[in-house]
Amino acid sequence: MPFEITTTNEEKQTVNVNAVTTQGRPAVIDGALEFEKISGDGTVEYDFNVAPLAPKFVSGDALADTVWKVSGDKIVGEGRELIEDTVTHHVTSATAASFGFSAGAIEPK
Repeated sequence: MPFEITTTNEEKQTVNVNAVTTQGRPAVIDGALEFEKISGDGTVEYDFNVAPLAPKFVSGDALADTVWKVSGDKIVGEGRELIEDTVTHHVTSATAASFGFSAGAIEPK
């Protein structure tokens, strides 16, 4: 089932992966997740050794979606059979936080 998140072009968001069976019961993914970028300019921060099921989706600078195909091995032990899903990361523009005043050159009257 496709999953969607939305951040500004200055943010990233952790997505917790909770694999389930067809009946909604917890399931195990064997090994690391794999990420394939389908479109967009976002990135993924992912360290299997630190947070095996908690990748961080980092927005790109463009105000455009980044679509990812996420794969993982659903067979524990021998053999390999992938389960796949998609994550769409919508990116909006960050808003102004201050005026950012700066002084110009001093001029005579």
